[in-house]
Amino acid sequence: MTTNDPALERARHQLRAQLAPSLERALREALDELEPVLGHRALKDRLQRLSRHAYIEAVVPTASRKPGLAWIKRAVQLATLWYVRAVVQQVNTFAFETVATLEALSLKLAELERRIDAVEPLHGTLRRPVRLPWPPEVGPALAEALASLPAGARIVLADATGDDAASLLGASGLTVIGTSDDPPAADLLATEGIDVRLRSLEALLLSTAAGSVDAVVLRGPELELCPVASKRRLVQLARRASSDLVVVASFEPDHLAAAVPDELALRPGPLPATAWRLLLAEEGLAASLTPVGGGVTLARCTRS
Repeated sequence: MTTNDPALERARHQLRAQLAPSLERALREALDELEPVLGHRALKDRLQRLSRHAYIEAVVPTASRKPGLAWIKRAVQLATLWYVRAVVQQVNTFAFETVATLEALSLKLAELERRIDAVEPLHGTLRRPVRLPWPPEVGPALAEALASLPAGARIVLADATGDDAASLLGASGLTVIGTSDDPPAADLLATEGIDVRLRSLEALLLSTAAGSVDAVVLRGPELELCPVASKRRLVQLARRASSDLVVVASFEPDHLAAAVPDELALRPGPLPATAWRLLLAEEGLAASLTPVGGGVTLARCTRS
């Protein structure tokens, strides 16, 4: 998660520089497999244990090794049993209703997860890495679009291993937090001090605190090969995460169709620059469009 604390982020950046992105992802996946007691995949077992311990006995054992103590215990029990039973009955009723409600919620959650898994392929989920033909002009154009940011400013860069943009931005003094789906390339880029996360752009933006980065650069297969609703969602997340700029680097549909025709046949495709301007305006962003060559257009956005 990216926070608003600069000192904490600097410490995290230093730690990440010592940990290869591929190793970090392997550790994260290994921890997920451990299924901690409070993990989401352990919910069913927790509910079963809860239901077994939901009932409270009103009558407790009165036996004792000490002479006469058993009689005293039974006398106290008989004298207070009417009251204890009334309280225990209320507690048991509450416990049973709580367990039943949690089990109903668990069933609803399982059904929701099943439906999401069934719908997921319709939203252009990338099952394998896709490489886009970024022209060499993109890196310098991004550096120019972000030139107003001070040295050390933090930016999120999608598809960080797709070209040399991450290296150029890092060399210009910016702190780059990149996303990638290519472990070897991410490990190589990490040796340059670039913080590369092997996760989706959406997941990274969701874990980024509001206004905790200075700019977000939206681009790459995750942005291009998804429905308009998903593009809008990424723009909304970027607008929330960035305290200053949002930059969109997008391909014109005909250029991308020539580069990855099979992928476009299976998934929703890119938007023309004019459509991007309209979409960004609907999300409260005023965009300045700049063609950079190779069918790529940069939209530098500020809040309108």
